[in-house]
Amino acid sequence: MGCKVLCPSIVLLAYLMICEHVRGECTQPSFEARNVILSANDLSTQNFSEGSSVTFDCQIGHKPVDSTASRSVTCEGNQWTSLGLSCTRKPCGSLPDFLYGRYEMTGILFGDTAKPVCDQGYMLAGRETTRTCRNQGWDGRDPLCESVKCSAPPAIENGQLQDVPLESYEYLDAVSYRCNGGLTLIGQSTLHCSEDGTFKPDPPKCFDGCPAPKIPNAKRVGGKSAPYKQGNFIEYKCEDGYTLKGDAYIVCRGNGWSPEPPQCIGECTQPSFESRNVILSANDLSTQIFPDGSSVTFECVIGHMPVDSTASRSVTCEGNQWTSLGLSCTKKSCGILPDILNGRYEMTGISFGDTAKPVCDKGYVLAGRETRRTCRNQGWDGRDPLCELVKCSAPPVIEHGQLKDVPLESYDYLDAVSYSCNRGFTLIGQSTLHCSEDGTFKPDPPKCFDGCPAPKIPNAKRVGGKSPPYKQGNFIEYKCEDGYTLKGDAYIVCRGNGWSPEPPQCIGECTQPSFESRNVILSANDLSTQIFPDGSSVTFECVIGHMPVDSTASRSVTCEGNQWTSLGLSCTRKSCGSLPNFLYGRYEMTGISFGDTAKPVCDKGYVLAGRETRRTCRNQGWDGRDPLCELVKCSAPPVIEHGQLKDVPLESYDYLDAVSYSCNRGFTLIGQSTLHCSEDGTFKPDPPKCFDGCPAPKIPNAKRVGGKSPPYKQGNFIEYKCEDGYTLKGDAYIVCRGNGWSPEPPQCIGECTQPSFESRNVILSANDLSTQIFPDGSSVTFECVIGHMPVDSTASRSVTCEGNQWTSLGLSCTRKSCGSLPNFLYGRYEMTGISFGDTAKPVCDKGYVLAGREITRTCRNQGWDGRDPLCELVKCSAPPVIEHGQLKDVPLESYDYLDAVSYSCNRGFTLIGQSTLHCSEDGTFKPDPPKCFDGCPAPKIPNAKRVGGKSPPYKQGNFIEYKCEDGYTLKGDAYIVCRGNGWSPEPPQCIGECTQPSFESRNVILSANDLSTQIFPDGSSVTFECVIGHMPVDSTASRSVTCEGNQWTSLGLSCTKKSCGILPDILNGRYEMTGISFGDTAKPVCDKGYVLAGRETTRTCRDQGWDGRDPLCEVVKCSAPPVIEHGQLKDVPLESYDYLDAVSYSCNAGFTLIGQSTLHCSKDGTFKPDPPKCFAALFHNQYHCCSETDLSSQKTG
Repeated sequence: MGCKVLCPSIVLLAYLMICEHVRGECTQPSFEARNVILSANDLSTQNFSEGSSVTFDCQIGHKPVDSTASRSVTCEGNQWTSLGLSCTRKPCGSLPDFLYGRYEMTGILFGDTAKPVCDQGYMLAGRETTRTCRNQGWDGRDPLCESVKCSAPPAIENGQLQDVPLESYEYLDAVSYRCNGGLTLIGQSTLHCSEDGTFKPDPPKCFDGCPAPKIPNAKRVGGKSAPYKQGNFIEYKCEDGYTLKGDAYIVCRGNGWSPEPPQCIGECTQPSFESRNVILSANDLSTQIFPDGSSVTFECVIGHMPVDSTASRSVTCEGNQWTSLGLSCTKKSCGILPDILNGRYEMTGISFGDTAKPVCDKGYVLAGRETRRTCRNQGWDGRDPLCELVKCSAPPVIEHGQLKDVPLESYDYLDAVSYSCNRGFTLIGQSTLHCSEDGTFKPDPPKCFDGCPAPKIPNAKRVGGKSPPYKQGNFIEYKCEDGYTLKGDAYIVCRGNGWSPEPPQCIGECTQPSFESRNVILSANDLSTQIFPDGSSVTFECVIGHMPVDSTASRSVTCEGNQWTSLGLSCTRKSCGSLPNFLYGRYEMTGISFGDTAKPVCDKGYVLAGRETRRTCRNQGWDGRDPLCELVKCSAPPVIEHGQLKDVPLESYDYLDAVSYSCNRGFTLIGQSTLHCSEDGTFKPDPPKCFDGCPAPKIPNAKRVGGKSPPYKQGNFIEYKCEDGYTLKGDAYIVCRGNGWSPEPPQCIGECTQPSFESRNVILSANDLSTQIFPDGSSVTFECVIGHMPVDSTASRSVTCEGNQWTSLGLSCTRKSCGSLPNFLYGRYEMTGISFGDTAKPVCDKGYVLAGREITRTCRNQGWDGRDPLCELVKCSAPPVIEHGQLKDVPLESYDYLDAVSYSCNRGFTLIGQSTLHCSEDGTFKPDPPKCFDGCPAPKIPNAKRVGGKSPPYKQGNFIEYKCEDGYTLKGDAYIVCRGNGWSPEPPQCIGECTQPSFESRNVILSANDLSTQIFPDGSSVTFECVIGHMPVDSTASRSVTCEGNQWTSLGLSCTKKSCGILPDILNGRYEMTGISFGDTAKPVCDKGYVLAGRETTRTCRDQGWDGRDPLCEVVKCSAPPVIEHGQLKDVPLESYDYLDAVSYSCNAGFTLIGQSTLHCSKDGTFKPDPPKCFAALFHNQYHCCSETDLSSQKTG
């Protein structure tokens, strides 16, 4: 009952809700293609109910195509009705040109742009601003175009501008460069102020030629000797046994030699491993050069044995390097020699080659001559000597003195005699002499002397030597007080005949004063004096054109001691003030002070009347007067050969008036046809030329080695080489240009190189010494080298260049003589000779030593330099202390020559060496002090093992033999012996090592310093660089590797081939290139109808770029066309024909032409196709159906 009432109501409600949900609506409309946008009221609404209307406007910068079209649309269901409104871009109109410029426009509609562009010779003032067509029209405003200005032109090295540089230059203004004497200008000599405010083209370079290549093992077989100028060439050939690497033919270019000079690489020379004590086997010993891959065998030198008997004895030549040698040999041992009766041996060692010198005990001497024994291949040579007791004969007699005791007939070893002097004399030297080991009394006998007086030298002080009294041998050294100069020798010695040399003097003085930075000069009275005594005064004044900074300042200085007092006067340059502009001109001034200059410059279109005169700021002001600037006028334009002016010439022309030229028939105009009257009153640029070729050059002593024979047209070239004995002056390679040969044809000139006659001890005079090349007919003068004199004073000193040879020289010189030097007190000289350059070494007598350092005297140009030295008696200080031992006697403060001391060792120690030492000639005790020895410590050698000898402890005479672990190399001797002074030789080391590293896949090579080393010790570092023609892939990558143990660390550097870039096409041709990287080639190919002049040369990409130079493609020429039987040419034949020129043939009456009647000059210089044939008419009619081949065969049959 309830359902009957409620259910229909629920269904009706649901139906109404569904109907409401599906009612139509539209999303926000868009008509972008029509350039419209929703009105502001509707723009924020996204959904519109059915029946809604919206309005559209044109987008900014647009306007309606049809102003009456509907601007509204309505939502119907879920679709909008069509829109009538459509909009297009507003126009802004064309922008007019502005002063000295125009606009480059992308269009004239909204959004289009206009870029301002200045006329040639003008540039935008400020930054460039592009204008845009906006809703209200063009934005911005017209820019300003200013006349182009260029600042100072670039400076060039070794050259300068031909004219004085200006502060600024106008558009198209030109500057010209020139090079310093002896240098060649490479590039354009003239630059112009260009539209971007810079001078163009790039400035030239001043070139003085290429350095003479230094190529070991090569000889020059073509080209000239040094010096080398641009265009000179050299051709090389390697010496026998060496191979050329690189190009044999190189040319001097503006940037150096092209291509790079080659190298001469050899085989392997005879190997040597001296440090390993080995020698080549007999089979290989006579061979000096070994080809790559050869192997040779080594063996131990005599007296040696292998360190490792299993080591390889062979090495192999790989390239031009030998592999490493395994074999290493060490000396054989002879063992220790026992002591002899009354003596012993002093041994340098016990190995092969060591020696044993017999030494008798003190008081004994060798019977007969001393004979050293040597360790030979079979053991010690010789036999033990005999030592006899020493004896001395009577002692020497002295002047003014005598022996204290009655002399004996003979004396035993160490017997003593004593001397005394007569009254009033002092004994100089040792009073007591001993019978010495060599059978004579030592030291030398004393002398009896009575002394020197004390010198008195005002203003001097003693800085060396003793105070009075002065005995023989005493010295004094003096120095002057400050402000005084020493006259004489500072060092004097008391001799037997007084002071030597004479005592010096101390004198005070001042040199001529100078105060340049103050702009002053000495007054005329003092200017010629160089030295002024103490107390002198001098006066200064301002240099010309200057005035005092302070007119009250003192103008005088005084010599006080050897110093001048301070100067008050200081001067500055006078001022002339600025010069005003003059009529039609102005001054360019370097400044307004004394010495500055003012250059008059006329306004454009005006020129100075008379010669240009610069004005200078002088002492009284500006010199000269204002110049006059007149309007520029040009006289008649230049006349050209084979051509004329197009218009009737005038008597005179105003500034910028133009004239034009034309050439006669058959001539080509080269250069500018139109000239203008320029600022300097001449027509510019240079007048054109009417050209019909270049004349054949006539060059005596030259021969043509490249290019064609006459006649010569524009672009033809010639290459010359001088006959033997003549030198090329100029460029060997010249080209026919519009203005003639370029460069000028060269000359072949005879000349001589700088002469040398070293064997005659002569030298060129100073005037000729800096000159390397002398022209034919030159004469030069020689003189003796320093320290020499003429053998014949009348001999001629001059030689003359005749052709390319010098005449003979008469002058010959010999060394000057200084004479022999006499002995000096207690000494003598050991002389190498008595001529210039010989030396004299002072040597003191035994028991005496030089006072001060030894100075060898030399025979100079004026005689012996230096002076006699002083020999003093030898003294020894305290004898050396020894470890574990002591002196047998109480030590003294000092010891005389030959005094003896004796040593003993502590209990348990053995004395090794001599127990007794003597005060020796050099002021030390000899021989070396003994040692108190109890054995050698056990060596500690990492990575080594003992393969011979005993284990510790080690006593004198014990030995050990070592061998290194695998992977380590022995440094030092494997065999060591315990001596009195420790192990002999020093214990060895076992060191890890690396072989020479290689990273070929990375295109690298070891640096030159490391390339010859095969083995590197642990910790070594080596550096790599790119092989020739390659460059680093990463310039920051590490170039070094390090040996760690026996392995190298990784290498960062990796290299790739350099690029030479693409070669541009040549005139009438191009290049066929295999690539543009190092090693690639470019083959020149001429265009159709052109052929290479000279032989074809393929260019190669080298380390410095493409080698060689662009070839020349000449138009193909054909000689006379072929003659045909029974026919002839229709036209008169020419001497030669150009490419594609045609010739036509015709047959004689009664003959028919078979084939092509017309032939053309083809690209290979021959006429093509094959010439036609003329056949009899009857024969032709009979076989008219047949081919030409058939006809030929029928005719033959």
